[in-house]
Amino acid sequence: MMLAEMIAQQVQSLVNWGLGGAAAFVLLVVTLAIYALQLRFVDTEGR
Repeated sequence: MMLAEMIAQQVQSLVNWGLGGAAAFVLLVVTLAIYALQLRFVDTEGR
């Protein structure tokens, strides 16, 4: 099961806002970390 699907299930079906919010926060942090790594290591000016 994908994380976004699990978040939707926790919030909509099980009404588990705590776990859904925590999982959404983890997904956001991981996405921002990958983006920061991409900005640091991928040369976009040289093309």
